[in-house]
Order: sequence, then C-alpha cells, then structure tokens
Amino acid sequence: MHETTEAASPTDSRSAAILVAGRGSEGGLYRVAGSEALRMDAVADLAALCEHPRLPVVFGLSAAGGGTLLVWGLEGDAARRLAAVAIGYEEACHLAISPDGTLLVVVAYGGADGGVLRLWALDPNGVPIGDGEVVKLQGASGVDAERQDAPHPHQAVFLGDTVLVPDLGADLVRLFDVENGSLVERPGVAVPAGTGPRHLVVLGEDRSGGGVLVAVSGELSSTVLVGRLGAGVTTWKTTPSSANSEAVSRGEAGGGNYPSDIAASPDRTHVYVANRGADTVAVFEIAGDAPVLRAELTTGAAWPQHLSVTSDRMLVAWWHSSLVSVTNLVAGVPEGATRSFAVPEPGWLLERSHRS
Repeated sequence: MHETTEAASPTDSRSAAILVAGRGSEGGLYRVAGSEALRMDAVADLAALCEHPRLPVVFGLSAAGGGTLLVWGLEGDAARRLAAVAIGYEEACHLAISPDGTLLVVVAYGGADGGVLRLWALDPNGVPIGDGEVVKLQGASGVDAERQDAPHPHQAVFLGDTVLVPDLGADLVRLFDVENGSLVERPGVAVPAGTGPRHLVVLGEDRSGGGVLVAVSGELSSTVLVGRLGAGVTTWKTTPSSANSEAVSRGEAGGGNYPSDIAASPDRTHVYVANRGADTVAVFEIAGDAPVLRAELTTGAAWPQHLSVTSDRMLVAWWHSSLVSVTNLVAGVPEGATRSFAVPEPGWLLERSHRS
C-alpha cells in the first residue's frame, strides 16, 4: 500500500503526550506541541526512551561515547534532569523498566568483545541506585563474520519476572529470570542461522504450557518470525519483511534491507515491521501463529527506526529524513493520507500514558 504524505502535524490532544528522542548534532529530548517539536533537553545521540509505570519520570539512553543513562522528572512542559549515569560500554541501544517500576535494564550492543546488560534498582523517585549490576553475555556467535562475531543484544523486554533479550550476534532469544533483584540466565531459544534478531514483541502468553507467542524482526535476513518460547523446540514461521524483493535480496554492498523495530496492535492481531533500506513499514496479520503480509506503507521518507502503534494510528520515526509520520489505522491496516512533522534525526518515540 502506497500512502501519500501531507505537510501537516498531529492536531488532537494526544500530541502533547508524544516525546521523541532526536539524534545527531541537534540531539535531545523533544516533545510535540501542536505543529512543532520542541527540545526539552539537549543530549548527544539520544537513542532510546522508556517511561516509569507510575511516576512522571522518563528514562533516556545516549549512545554517545560509552553511553549515558538519563533520568528526567516531567513537570508540565519541562523536563528536569534527576540523574545522568555513565554506562561504560559500546553502543548503548535500549532500555526497559520492570512492570512494578523497581528495576531498569540497559542494553549495550557492544564491540568485538560482545555486549552487556546493566541492571539497576530504582529508588522511590525512579533514580538508579549505585553502579548497577553488569551482566556479561556468554555463548555462541553466528554465521555472519562481521555482525555476529560475539553476543550482541539489542533489546530487553520484561514479561512479568522474565526478561527476553534478542541477541543479534548469537541468533538467540535469551531468557533471564529476575531473582532477588538480579538477572539469572536460563537456556534461550535459537532462531534460524543468520537471522540476526533485533527486536521482538510479545503477542500472547499461554500459561497452560503452550509457551509465549512472539514476533521477531530479523535484521540480517530481512525477515519477520513468529514462534513460541518455552514450548520445547521452537518452530519459527518466517516470511520476508518486505514485498520489495529487490531491496530484500541486495547484499550490504548494494544497500540491503535491515528491519529494525517491530510493534503490535493493541489486540495483537497485527504486527508492524520497520524496513530500513526498503524504506517501508510492513503490516502483517497473525493468522494461525504465522505472519501474513497485508499492506506495506511508503511515504517517501527514509530509514524507519522506531514505531509507536495504538488502536487507530501509527507513528514512524524516519531517522534519515528527520520526520515523524502519523498514519490512521482501520482494522489494523493503514488507511488515508499520512501526515508528518519535523524532528531532527528521530530515533525513538514515546507516547506517554501519564500526564504531568
């Protein structure tokens, strides 16, 4: 599905709740106000955001240098820094908070020695306590000599007292139990060789023993996978992440396509995959635990880095075009013209569930 782009911006009341992480020379924490994106705090290469489940507190992750964890208290239209903590590892890329708001995990993709997780306990104000716990990942590498030379985690997802971590370098979804405020790794679930799992989204949990249904974006294979974790040997249902076969088949020298974020509709019947290279967002219906392509959104913008999906609209951060687009969804599928607003090199979107 090809959608046209109008030079417009969100105008409904929800716009005030949209925060954006901007990267590059004008990097920082932005909030959308009417037709503008206003910088609340200047931060070099702000790469990711997450929100405290109860407090008016937002966490950010700068990828500059060895990485910095930032904590803001939101007061009206202002963001007041509560903390800035050095990460100390290469390519900090993601962070997640536990459902009860007591633990925060930061993910660093890492260099040749591999990536790490860093876990902090949070005080009652949402501020990290002490130096945190470093969890160094061990284990196999993958078949891609350049990208899979060592473990390279790319995301952490809390599911109750379990943390799911896609490891692009090891072709593995790692599983950790939260025990006494620490992360204890248990056997993970392998994906097909050369997949390079980047992000995942939980689609459903079967407590009767059928496992947790997840969808995964395969950055290195340009695929989307659906499978069940914790149900014995996982059989993955896999399909190309884009109908643009030319972009999917190109090697790195020819540009290639590298899926980044993956998101789900609130009812978990559709998933959305950001295709960097093909420059589309593919929409898949989950039918019988398998992904079926239903639509593919193009706007003329480049490098979709992150997605935010509600029941009736989808926001896309187009990093290389310095745009965030807004598209209406009807029964999970894009419909109508796409609107957009400017943000310098957007890398992450956060639609806040709280109001300060």
